[in-house]
Amino acid sequence: MNTLDIKVYEIFKSHFNEQEAETLVTYIEDKAKEKAEERLEMRSKQFITQPDFYGIREEMSDLRVELKTEVANAKVDIIRWLIVTILGASGLIIAAIKLL
Repeated sequence: MNTLDIKVYEIFKSHFNEQEAETLVTYIEDKAKEKAEERLEMRSKQFITQPDFYGIREEMSDLRVELKTEVANAKVDIIRWLIVTILGASGLIIAAIKLL
């Protein structure tokens, strides 16, 4: 028992018998320990561990590769449509010139 437990015990002892006071103090200690363990467990779940960190890094690396691939594919599509548009516009201009 620490100092606080002794003070609480003395307060309870003045209102209850020794057995009841000791039981109450023990109950309070147990509940306080349970609550502290719950808080510690909650906090430990919030922290990221090193394996979790490496897993996230791998996922980010995979996403980066996917994104680069998609951007490259988009560039190819844009260039393809640009060429088609230029050829179409050139054909229209040539047809318009021949009609005049």
